Amino acid sequence: MNNKNHIVLVYPNNSKTIPKIPLSSLSLAAPLIKAGYKVSICDTVFDDYRRMDFSNVLFIGVTAYSDLGIKIGLEISQFFKQNYSDGVVIWGGPHPTILINQTLENKYIDIVCKDEGEQTIVEVAKALTNNNSLIHIKGISWKDKRQVIHHNPSREYIDLDTVVSYPYNMLNIKRYHWSLNERFYYESSRGCPYRCTFCSFDLSKKFRAKSAKKVVDDLEYIKIEFNPREIVFLDSEFFIDKNRVNKICNEIIERSLNLKWSANCRANLIVNYDNNFLSLLEQSGCSELCFGAESGSNKILKLIKKGITREQIIESIKILKPFSINSYIGFMCGFPEETDDDFNLTLSLIDEIKKIDNTVEIGTFQIYTPYPGSELYNLACKMGYNSPNSLEEWAMVKNISFTYKDNLTPWLTKEKAKKYYIATTLVRFDYMIQRERAINFNEKIKVFKNSFLLFYLYKFFTVFFIISKNIRWRYRYFSFAFEWWIWRWIRNKFINYY
Repeated sequence: MNNKNHIVLVYPNNSKTIPKIPLSSLSLAAPLIKAGYKVSICDTVFDDYRRMDFSNVLFIGVTAYSDLGIKIGLEISQFFKQNYSDGVVIWGGPHPTILINQTLENKYIDIVCKDEGEQTIVEVAKALTNNNSLIHIKGISWKDKRQVIHHNPSREYIDLDTVVSYPYNMLNIKRYHWSLNERFYYESSRGCPYRCTFCSFDLSKKFRAKSAKKVVDDLEYIKIEFNPREIVFLDSEFFIDKNRVNKICNEIIERSLNLKWSANCRANLIVNYDNNFLSLLEQSGCSELCFGAESGSNKILKLIKKGITREQIIESIKILKPFSINSYIGFMCGFPEETDDDFNLTLSLIDEIKKIDNTVEIGTFQIYTPYPGSELYNLACKMGYNSPNSLEEWAMVKNISFTYKDNLTPWLTKEKAKKYYIATTLVRFDYMIQRERAINFNEKIKVFKNSFLLFYLYKFFTVFFIISKNIRWRYRYFSFAFEWWIWRWIRNKFINYY
């Protein structure tokens, strides 16, 4: 019998400026607390793990995406194992689920929890407490004392209506003020049946969802407890089941919750919605729909199996314009096999969208990044991308989100990569200005550490960048952009929040 009863869940890559609620940690904390364990969350933005007491910790659980959190996760795993040799380190999340062997080959990691972890993590905790074998626990891969890796069968997906409500009260409310009171992130479903070749987040492509009643019960609790300005549905695709969305909207209206909410949608779905359904969304409080347009080239959209067309993107903007539902659109560029003509079609689509409705937010425009597990990742490797071969190599990648120096897209020449980098910077700048105008002064000044001097210096210099952006975008001139390299440094140093 192991008398250790404390579990630490590590959230390794939060935003320093506007920290988000550590939902992946909360989702595991809830069933562990219900099972009688003491649970702490180590959000590495706030918590220095080197100052934490792990003496009574049964295991630490690290959530890992293919991002900079891998480096931090490895650091804390190494620290824990070197100082508490009898402790167990468990990794979960998309990255270790996709690269199981590579993850377990690291000497500081004992177990990988695959896919959904709510049931699995409790069974693992009980097995470790009772010194039982792990061999019969579904949904894990693990190493025995001889360091031999074992792969247990996968676990069936859980009924999301049985998920224990997240213990938000265990959080330090002051830390997450913005997320709890401004944009509250909530998950009502998991999975996405679409086959976009750049995506590796959900390999099963199986959509599963909470019932409409369960969703609105949760929303009502969030409304009463935190009263956020907006609730953001984190679902990969909220509108897969139109009937469920219909029920959720009607339930929100019947309960008079007076919510504002936003969610991900798709252009191919919007073009088939009638005015009655869109009016229902509006009446229930839908304030924004987020679309992944990705490209203005139908050839590229076909390559990435997006399942939409340029024409549908344009039509969806026209359809939504009469309603008080804003559109937030994301684009990418630099795909394998993408030509200058394809890239220019994306730029022209951005212009066309703005002409139709200048309130539309082009919120993201980024250079394609190869992520393991995706179909396009294999093509990227064939075209010269050198994939990291170990968890340590993943930790050494300085910025898995693209910079032209990272050589994540070797099919692009250095000059073309710089060109794309500046073009995406201009779009992000335009979005930042658009968003800044919508935020109240008190929230703006917080970003500048409550310094009026910094804020008004920023406002003064912004005028120059607005002029530069307009000229460069109009003439598609993205070379010798020294001022925008300066801007990137300023943004990342002082105002990295959009």
